[in-house]
Amino acid sequence: HMHPGQPHAPTCALFDKEQWPEPPFACDFVFVTDDLLGNVGRCEVNDRTDASDHQPIHLTMDL
Repeated sequence: HMHPGQPHAPTCALFDKEQWPEPPFACDFVFVTDDLLGNVGRCEVNDRTDASDHQPIHLTMDL
């Protein structure tokens, strides 16, 4: 988990309240194998766009 002690950022139900009337929640995740874990730079949820009912997750890796 990239941010120990912090809840996962919500990835669903931020904007489309007709389809998702409940509070925003996390249901989209990125998994990385142990051999690539050291290459992960950042992993962030874009909570500004309303282009989808799910929020994009941006993963940056040094390869």
